[in-house]
Amino acid sequence: MFFDPALARDFAFRRKRGAHLFSKHRYLAAQIAATLEDGLWLETAAAANDAARQLEAGLLATGKAEILFPREANILFARWPRSLHRRLKAAGAQYYMDGALDGGGPDDLLAARLVCDWSADPAATDGFLALF
Repeated sequence: MFFDPALARDFAFRRKRGAHLFSKHRYLAAQIAATLEDGLWLETAAAANDAARQLEAGLLATGKAEILFPREANILFARWPRSLHRRLKAAGAQYYMDGALDGGGPDDLLAARLVCDWSADPAATDGFLALF
């Protein structure tokens, strides 16, 4: 429901772009049904949470990262020095960082949001942590 007609103007386009068409619902329903059957959603959630747990333990073991909030699921918020962010980004690591790589001191602490998914490879996590 839109109370502002200006906001409703692009809604049909956005719905179509996101594949939320009635003709496509059978595909969405099949994916959702498969995820809910036999506890697959619990398995994938547990795998993502385990990956985040491994990442958290590894970050703490480096002694160079600080966990900003308790980990409750598959997302970590942490911070470490800009120089480490530069090294990680140069090696191809992809994550959201609060702040800029350029400017500021190399020891300035910048926050990062790290999200682990169900397919996270423990070896890739170890490779990420080895860059610390």
